[in-house]
Amino acid sequence: VEDAGFFNLPISHEITMCSTPDDTRALMELMKECPYPEHKVFIRKGHGFVILGQDMSDALNTLRTMVIPAMKYHEEGTPV
Repeated sequence: VEDAGFFNLPISHEITMCSTPDDTRALMELMKECPYPEHKVFIRKGHGFVILGQDMSDALNTLRTMVIPAMKYHEEGTPV
């Protein structure tokens, strides 16, 4: 929850068991509240990051340009 606030990313409201109907519902609710493509990165509470893109290359670009620099900044306290 702290990382979601720090990264300014949407986060799911509850922890769910992976690949269950509750898990799918929680993901769909999060995506309805914060639709793609305005939001490409989400944090699933208890699971980790979900990164969306038009294709794998786009998703990897988002990982490299948004997620990794934010994580390094959070860990080291200096911009990357």
